Amino acid sequence: MNDIKEPNLQKRANNIGIIYVQDVQQGIKIPTIDIGGVVTVKYEGVTIIVKITDKINETDFRGRIIGFEGIVDENYKDLSVNDIIKFYEENIIGYSPTKN
Repeated sequence: MNDIKEPNLQKRANNIGIIYVQDVQQGIKIPTIDIGGVVTVKYEGVTIIVKITDKINETDFRGRIIGFEGIVDENYKDLSVNDIIKFYEENIIGYSPTKN
């Protein structure tokens, strides 16, 4: 089993909300952040794309890194694609729910 990493992710500013990406044909509503959704978080200036694999509670999550925005390599510093990371609601910049 992979070790769970807890990188020092950037916190979202208090006056900035999460950017929700969703299909407007399903109606406009604020989705619940849940397993299977994809989030973006920031780490040392780079946006990381993470698929949520575990929801510990309403503010604590785990997810698998699926990519780094603007980086073609599968590694960035001490993180790699497929690493499992722990993150918090305050780290989430954007969220896209799973499509049903």
